[in-house]
Formats: sequence, C-alpha cells, structure tokens
Amino acid sequence: MPKKEVKSKTKVVGLDLSLTSTGIVELDGEANILEQYVVRSSPVGPLQIDEAKRLSKITDEILAGIPLETELVAIEGIAFMMSKTTALVQLAAINYIVRIGLWKKGIPFVIVSPPTLKKFVTGKGVAQKDIMMLETYKRWGVSLTDNNICDAYGLARISLAILDRDDTLVNEQREVVTLLKKQTPWLGSLDKTFLEG
Repeated sequence: MPKKEVKSKTKVVGLDLSLTSTGIVELDGEANILEQYVVRSSPVGPLQIDEAKRLSKITDEILAGIPLETELVAIEGIAFMMSKTTALVQLAAINYIVRIGLWKKGIPFVIVSPPTLKKFVTGKGVAQKDIMMLETYKRWGVSLTDNNICDAYGLARISLAILDRDDTLVNEQREVVTLLKKQTPWLGSLDKTFLEG
C-alpha cells in the first residue's frame, strides 16, 4: 500500500495588517506556502458603531485563519508617519486587537517595523512596493503579484529565521534577526511563560 503524503503543519504566519487589505501568509518549516490570502474591507458608515463593527469583522477574520499550532506570527508594526489620524488610530486598534487575540490563543508573536521588514527583504530599510516584489522573487524564487501578500511573505520568512529554520540568510538578514531576538528575549523560552497572565 503506497504511503500517504502527510501535509506539513503550519509553522509560521506573516501578517501585513491593513484597514482595507490585510495580507496573510502561512509557511511550513521548509518555507513552503500553505496559505496566502487577503482580508478585504471597506468603510461602512460614519458612525462609531459602524467603525467598531468593521474593525471587529476584520480582526475576527484574521484571527480565525491562524491555526493554533502556529509557532510564531510576525506582524508588521504600525507606520506612525501616516497622514490621516483616524486611519492611524483604527490601524492601531486592529494591531492591538490581533495581538490580544493571539495572546489569548497562546500563539507567540513578534512586531516587525516596516523599515526592518524592508531591510530583511531588500537589504535596505527603504523600498517601494515593486522593489519588494522583485527582491522577493530574486531571493526566494517566489513570484507574488499582490504587495500585501508580498509583505506578509517577508514577515513569515522573518518568523522562520527567528526560529533558526533558515540557513540561507545574508548579513543584512542576520542583523535583522539578531535585533529582533534582542527585542524579544522570550523567544528563546520553550515553555511560553510569557503567555501567562
């Protein structure tokens, strides 16, 4: 009887959080893409209750898609230079609701600033969306046409690197991983005591 192929369980997730198009990528331990999708949302009305419903729907959909066996989630940090204060506040809300949701599920996460993500993918802390997609293809041979998915893929690769599951890192990537490990010393703990309230 032929052996059944066992699909590798999800190891890591990258989240490129957004009010309109959140990119989500799940990778296994060998950097194979298990899932890639975008959670889309549009403004629904002027009232605060409309805003609350929208943010709740976005975060519920994001958190529902992250399996409990996920070892690490890398979340892109907030771009504080946004010009629209209302959008910045809403994005911060999504960011923190997702963090709380992951904590409640017992899933570790790390916050990666936008310049840090860009440095990991391109070698520089500043890069346009098309350069990110080009460098993603050049570095890992992965062709992505959605910039939200591209950022989420880079974040998922950072998760693998933090967990020491990537031996192909170049100097700039090692610098990023070293910095993130210093900022999150609990990542070395296997007992996940950081998750206890």
